[in-house]
Amino acid sequence: MKKDIFGLYAEILKYPSDINKLSKYLCDLGINESDGVKDYSLQSLQEIYVETFDFNEKTALFLSQHTAETAEEKSRIILAMAELLSEYKILKTHNAQPDYLPDILKAFRAILKTNDDKEAERYLADILFETVRKITEELKDAGNIYAEIMKHLQGDLTSFMSNREVTYV
Repeated sequence: MKKDIFGLYAEILKYPSDINKLSKYLCDLGINESDGVKDYSLQSLQEIYVETFDFNEKTALFLSQHTAETAEEKSRIILAMAELLSEYKILKTHNAQPDYLPDILKAFRAILKTNDDKEAERYLADILFETVRKITEELKDAGNIYAEIMKHLQGDLTSFMSNREVTYV
């Protein structure tokens, strides 16, 4: 089911701890990189992850990094995402801000499963898409497995968007 793929993306975009699980999740999504993952050691994948997402603010996995223009907007997004995680009973990843992309993807999956708030669904889809689009653009020449993953995630988010300009509250 298309809704469940966002749970897989959430797991894939966390700090890698198991190559076999990562490979399985990629395979479940139909992403060809699953064969290549096993060519890496766990330590190599962890280094790629840290270099890609932790040491480069242009590809950081935080929504506010890509959608807020001011400190005030960043604070509002972080607070809104904290409320979202709480509302859908999503446990925040230890040592991560509430707007950490894998956690928000879990919340998005929960919204899609409940199917009770189409406006929230489209709003969050728009914010997620914009974040992922910017990260994908930065990674297009990176030559690592996360570039392809983000490209697929961007494509999968497209059908949930509202197709209007996003205004951040």
